[in-house]
Amino acid sequence: MAKHKADWEPLEKLGTAPKCKACEEELIGTKKICYACRRGLTGTIKDSFVDEFGECEDVYWECMCEEWECRCDEVKQSEWLFYCPTCHDWYNQSRYLRDTFTDPATRWLANMVTHWRHEHRAWDNNVDHLVNNYGQEAYDRQKATVNNQAMRVLLRKHTEYLLHHGILPEHFSALKNAEPKTIELEIKN
Repeated sequence: MAKHKADWEPLEKLGTAPKCKACEEELIGTKKICYACRRGLTGTIKDSFVDEFGECEDVYWECMCEEWECRCDEVKQSEWLFYCPTCHDWYNQSRYLRDTFTDPATRWLANMVTHWRHEHRAWDNNVDHLVNNYGQEAYDRQKATVNNQAMRVLLRKHTEYLLHHGILPEHFSALKNAEPKTIELEIKN
């Protein structure tokens, strides 16, 4: 039994063009309140300094309010999204993984491993430390270990989702550095 109704979402889907904040919240044409007005600072002294002639000059807070404008063309768009059953949300697919894997199940699995490493495991905090102090080889070993942890977490937490979408041991085997014990765990489930 699925724990969340969205657990049966597809593995991936075509993305839709996201909207900017002004369009999303229907703010176009309304006044965007600036910091000074929001805090009631307009007309008060912001800073004082002594100029090159030795005279004290005051700088006052000014109103910088403007109207909301559509900026949808500035919002980063994604052509392809993948679903994370842990977050119950959609995320941009890696363009590299999209080009590398033609099989949708393997591509989803590779995107999920990367997503888990960066979002659920906070991998980004360790990368510089590993490379700078221990070298690229240590980084590669640790990345392989964390990727296998991600695969095992997916197997344990989302077995029904994987089975529903027909993800098999060969999908795990297609990923770089998949350990035999991870593939055995997949076979047992």
